[in-house]
Amino acid sequence: MNKLNLSQKGVTLIELLIAMTLAIIIVLAMSRVFITTGKMTAESSLGAGTDSTLMLGLIAIDKIMQSIGFGSTTALDYGSNFAVLKMDGTQAAKNSEAGSIIVWKSDSTCQALTNEEDGLNLYSNYNCSGLTKPDTNTTKTLLMPIKSKDTSIKNSTNRVGEFEFKVNDVTNCTPFGIINSNPTASSLVGKYTVEVTAYSYAASSDSVARPIRNTTCLLNP
Repeated sequence: MNKLNLSQKGVTLIELLIAMTLAIIIVLAMSRVFITTGKMTAESSLGAGTDSTLMLGLIAIDKIMQSIGFGSTTALDYGSNFAVLKMDGTQAAKNSEAGSIIVWKSDSTCQALTNEEDGLNLYSNYNCSGLTKPDTNTTKTLLMPIKSKDTSIKNSTNRVGEFEFKVNDVTNCTPFGIINSNPTASSLVGKYTVEVTAYSYAASSDSVARPIRNTTCLLNP
């Protein structure tokens, strides 16, 4: 009696399920790579834009700082006619503490540069009896909008996109590019510098931002 020689042809259901599982895994992996790449590209672009804004901000701050005390009949005196303030309005100690607001007084009005949620703001000629932070209703000009305030590249720890100020005592400073031709003339040199720190995206992490510092000599003593 002849025996039937039966051989399997095609694929089994198990093989089909395995192939489908592998295909799903590959698709998910490719999707994950695409999402991650897109996120990194978007964050890098946003970070580059933020750093460019910070550089422009440092230049603008330097120019504005050089006007502090100009035309004043009284000498610059920290805590009397200019000061750095913290966000709560308390005065930062010179030479040691930094703050997010720098305010200077001229007659009965004040001007201030402040680091706020929307960026770097300039408050001009608001009424003040002392060195106080500007009221929220005071007219302001947004100098440098920081686009990173609501994104994943900035948090309360790394502070990407923020500015802060610190005043230091110095002896005979001069602005960049200016040489004092008469060292004995005290009116040609400054006695304070303002150190401005900007926290950049480049080389930063979730916990630490790379600080960039610029120092301006106040030449209106």
